[in-house]
Amino acid sequence: MDSFYFCFSLFFIILCRADGYEYYTSSRCLFNSTELRDIDYIRSYYYNKTEYVRFDSSVGKFVGYTEYGVREADQWNKDQGQLAAMRAQKETYCKPKIDFWYQSVLTKAVKPSVRLHSIPPVYLNPAILVCSVYNFYPKEIKVSWLRNGQQVSPDITSTVEFANADWLYQTHSYLEYTPRSGEKISCMVEHSSLKEPLVTDWVPSMSESKKLMIVGAFGLILGLLFFLAGVIYIKMCSRVMPLIDVHAMAPPGGHHLAMLLYKVYDFYTKKVASAKAIAATDLLEKTLPDEPEPRTDAGSQ
Repeated sequence: MDSFYFCFSLFFIILCRADGYEYYTSSRCLFNSTELRDIDYIRSYYYNKTEYVRFDSSVGKFVGYTEYGVREADQWNKDQGQLAAMRAQKETYCKPKIDFWYQSVLTKAVKPSVRLHSIPPVYLNPAILVCSVYNFYPKEIKVSWLRNGQQVSPDITSTVEFANADWLYQTHSYLEYTPRSGEKISCMVEHSSLKEPLVTDWVPSMSESKKLMIVGAFGLILGLLFFLAGVIYIKMCSRVMPLIDVHAMAPPGGHHLAMLLYKVYDFYTKKVASAKAIAATDLLEKTLPDEPEPRTDAGSQ
């Protein structure tokens, strides 16, 4: 990711006249780390909104931009004490403020969240993919598009980062595209809160007709399952009361014991029918008359 530069600026109004002429100076620090080699101290001198001379620590001396500024720069550069004091500003003025800025602000980064969605084509216009990046800090961020792993740049428009009123930012990037079979499109986000770029792949959504077909097929299958479950339930719960026919059979010739015959038929299920048969037998035994007690012959006593 490209380095981002941050700037401190302090303005000192030295003289302001009623007729609008104005003289002031500004000091600022440009940096991309807390190391002195990555810090640049700049002090500019303005008259009537025009910068006429500047000291830049990367140059190490004053540089004039107007005729008067050139004369002033030549005069100030002859003063070695003033040059030494200006060169020391990078360490005495910038370094403490940059350290504080890193501790209080720059190290408190918030990772972004990414949402990738499409806008259907309208008339002859192509479809548009939108990569929305939300809730990140600091503001500096880079959003790019990948097509089959290769970065693409044509037909891309992006909005500037804007604040959410809670110190967080959001941005949106747009890509015009024509769907192709087997093509992979991704949105890549680079931010200081991320150790590596965040890549989000676009997954095409199904059309409404396909969604309706899938929902209809699912409903049909679900209906068949409920129907089969109902049939099985009815079969399991159905019970047919058995018919019982009981009668006695006299032994032929009177040489054998009498037989009691009972028939159980027209029943469902088998297990229940067996229980009914046992119950019928118990009922039959209760309804038969008791056997008469043997008579005692008085003459034999």
